[in-house]
Amino acid sequence: MRTQVLSLESVAERRWQIVNTKNPAFDGAFFFGGSSTGIYCKPSCGSRRPKRENVSFFLTCEPAENAGFRSCRRVSSKRAKLDKRHG
Repeated sequence: MRTQVLSLESVAERRWQIVNTKNPAFDGAFFFGGSSTGIYCKPSCGSRRPKRENVSFFLTCEPAENAGFRSCRRVSSKRAKLDKRHG
């Protein structure tokens, strides 16, 4: 059995490709934040993309917020709906 080891750089580049295709299949798998705006989004977000050098990736919302990012309107409205259903 062959095992493939991915570097952190290759994982980040794959995520960047996903972000650029705005693929909703990856929503919830990770989030990306732009340091130029201080906002984090889901991969399918319709917002304009930041430059690659300004992008960080996060597995959940919490580390993005701990890093000083705030959610985009699309993420925050979806979280509010989820909170109402689970609250």
